[in-house]
Amino acid sequence: MTNHSSTKKLLIEHYKKYPKLQIQDLFKFLFQSSFGCEHMISSLDFVTNYIIKEASTIEQKNIHLVEQLDGSYSRVHLSYLKKGLSPYTLGKLFYLSAKKEVNGLKDLKEKIIAAKELIQDGLLPFSADDFNTAIDEWSKKGYPAINHSNIFRNEYGPSYRVIADKYIPFLPLFSDIDKILEKKSATLIVENDITKQTDVLIETILEIYDCNIVSLDDCQIHKLKKDNQKIINYPLKFKCSLIDTESTDNKTRTLTIIKYLK
Repeated sequence: MTNHSSTKKLLIEHYKKYPKLQIQDLFKFLFQSSFGCEHMISSLDFVTNYIIKEASTIEQKNIHLVEQLDGSYSRVHLSYLKKGLSPYTLGKLFYLSAKKEVNGLKDLKEKIIAAKELIQDGLLPFSADDFNTAIDEWSKKGYPAINHSNIFRNEYGPSYRVIADKYIPFLPLFSDIDKILEKKSATLIVENDITKQTDVLIETILEIYDCNIVSLDDCQIHKLKKDNQKIINYPLKFKCSLIDTESTDNKTRTLTIIKYLK
């Protein structure tokens, strides 16, 4: 028997954040938890341009910059762009997060059961009859992607992209990189790490950015750090340091990854 405790916990938290949510908003949460954003991607240029257009017009009411869904995805609200994250980076993350979820329908049906149990226990503000009727109608259509209700949109102004959870811890770093690249070039110094965490960091950076990789020895890296006062350290989470550097050509701002020589 499936344990629905995690699903129930997240659904209750979602309701507390958005007490005026409707049944279809609950369906949207469950759908995105199960399928991510696989249904929304056409091309990288399209999704990036749409983010730029949407960000210029929305009234950003939401204070929850990142919201965990019930699966391997989260909602990243466009308000995160105010922290320095560029629309191009968010678009790339959204694009890379799109994949076919083989068990999506199975997961969705399990999450629906959890929602039904919460309603039966009086922990969600819907009648069982209304919920079951809505489920039957949704099921007959093949559980398609669903929009937010008008009530939810008018009350909360949702504007977000669904992103794979593996990228979420890197958002602060991406934001700092983007803030630098807006005006200068950036250098990311990656520390030695026997846990291979830095390998994951470099692989993730290369997914998002076009950049060069340079290997330097300890003395060269020490001098580079010493000569640059504008340095951001991420010792615990990422084991790296970020430096902004003057570009010789303002039109060619670049990101360089520096590794230690082995």
